Amino acid sequence: MANKITLVEKMLPLIDEVYKAEAKSTILEAPAEFVQQTSDANVVKIAKLDMVGLGDYNKQTGFPEGDITLDWETHTFTNDRGRRFSVDRMDNEESFNLIAARAVGEYLRRYVVPEIDAYRFSKIASADGVVNVSGALDGSSVKKAIDTAIVNLEEKEIDSARLALFVTPTVAQLLSDNITRSTSNGERSIENRIETYNGIQIVRVPQTRLIKGITLNPGATSTAGGYAKTDGSGLDINFILMDKGAAYNVSKLAVAKLITPDENQNKDAYQFDFRLYHDTFVLANKAQGIYVHTKPSA
Repeated sequence: MANKITLVEKMLPLIDEVYKAEAKSTILEAPAEFVQQTSDANVVKIAKLDMVGLGDYNKQTGFPEGDITLDWETHTFTNDRGRRFSVDRMDNEESFNLIAARAVGEYLRRYVVPEIDAYRFSKIASADGVVNVSGALDGSSVKKAIDTAIVNLEEKEIDSARLALFVTPTVAQLLSDNITRSTSNGERSIENRIETYNGIQIVRVPQTRLIKGITLNPGATSTAGGYAKTDGSGLDINFILMDKGAAYNVSKLAVAKLITPDENQNKDAYQFDFRLYHDTFVLANKAQGIYVHTKPSA
């Protein structure tokens, strides 16, 4: 049993490492000081700061008073996901440690992380107040479309240093192919991918994760689960340009448990439980700092 406990201790950091490394939406994680937990398990509060502009200074009375307001915007979690796997005690007994570690990593990479990203980007793109534009992009139109998005947000006084561009690899390549530049490469290497555009970080997101409108499968049976683009209304997204402070990802609970056959009261099997209680919240006063460009509906 001690060996299995050690295995769990080794697996938990792996879970966090894989999640952070593979998820494309991690740059939107909420700063800890901006999130206030509540006594309600499904509610969290996120800080919203507001102030007023300058006033006239008076030589007799001095500075005009101004209000600074720190409100805590209440948000309710709606995404509570989990899965349980079992491996019989006698199946692969001698190699279980290797199987468990590999299974956890593969499950996170193939199922958990893609769903996390897809859920988050869909939630962001579907929020009230977000700018939504639709159109087909090709080599002759992609640069103009992104430039238009940048100007739209900069006109709202959003500093381009705060922006991030989430874009499909296809659209990113269209942009790269239509920019003339000089690059310094090693003797045996060529690098023509662009990582930033006009100082804005580019994050490549597979089309399967960059969708507006997804449906989460409840996974009621052992052969079902995951997510899919919503039939009839789901749209593929070309890119999202956004203020990184306009939406926050909050994970309230992330649990991975490994139960040995001796501890398992239901089966003579090793049991792996994984649960993730998380959500993404677009701040009401910053939704206009998000620009979504989708493909036309089919």
